[in-house]
Amino acid sequence: MQRMPIYSLRGPFGLLVVDALGPLPTTNRGNKYILVFADYFTRWVEAFPVADLKTSTFSRVLIDEVLCRFGIPDKLLSDRGSNFVSELATTMYTTLGIHKLAFAPYHPQGQGLVEQFNYTIVQMMKIYVNDHHTDWDTYLPRLLFAYRTAHHETLGDSPYFCLFGRDPTLPLDLAFLDSDPAWKSDDLPQYKRRLASSWKEMRRLVENQMISGQNKSAAAKSDQKPISFDDQSAVWVYKYFSKSNNPDDKRTPKLATHWHGPYRIDRKMGPNTYKIDIPTHPDKIVTVNVDRLKPFKGYYSRPFNEEVPEDESPLKYITT
Repeated sequence: MQRMPIYSLRGPFGLLVVDALGPLPTTNRGNKYILVFADYFTRWVEAFPVADLKTSTFSRVLIDEVLCRFGIPDKLLSDRGSNFVSELATTMYTTLGIHKLAFAPYHPQGQGLVEQFNYTIVQMMKIYVNDHHTDWDTYLPRLLFAYRTAHHETLGDSPYFCLFGRDPTLPLDLAFLDSDPAWKSDDLPQYKRRLASSWKEMRRLVENQMISGQNKSAAAKSDQKPISFDDQSAVWVYKYFSKSNNPDDKRTPKLATHWHGPYRIDRKMGPNTYKIDIPTHPDKIVTVNVDRLKPFKGYYSRPFNEEVPEDESPLKYITT
């Protein structure tokens, strides 16, 4: 599998990756999409709820919210969406001296950084959104902070530390901070010297971690063993999102919970399929592909969600 290349970068915000997430349910503030900007070097991510994906909206957010805070990147990488490659956008890149790059069509490996963030932030939003999925933009700033301050294996540290050279003060830290800190205003020159002297070393470590992380990921995928389940083991079942005909149903598949159960494995039906017991429908045989199963770890009593998973019996796919 082709991996995303390690670009030659001058440091933070040398390469900016941009993507759009949505459409999501329209919030009370009128937002329907998320514009995502990710620094390829430090993995620092900015995400902004917006009402549309017009080039004018993208340009405004890029200039006012990103470039005015972090400076102009050498390169900007995106897909070939019209809002990113329009004549207006191209003129903006030329004026600002940004070298525009584009992903190869249908090549998600090249977009791995933002795809990983999009997946992570959606999983986090699922925990907090209301039943109608219409308040997701309320939680976005706090979820972003959690993402930026979390340890990233690829970096060997958090995006926050890699960008600012220090860890943020968290609420728990306030209980243990010295009320008379040793840091004084006249220590600023010394702090600047320390930061400058450590920057080259931090950059080297980040680049090495990025390469090491990609190598480990590729090795893990190549050595991956087939997944199998024992009879009577408890599992989660992935259920495809289906929307009701009710016009008041504003749910979206991006914010819906897809893993249902736990269910009990009855027996193995084929090389990659299993029969699942449905307590509420004991006479029904439901066959599920192993790709839609994952182990349930914990005490099993009865399914938390009693909906019947989709049947994937081989008979369903026989054609003449």
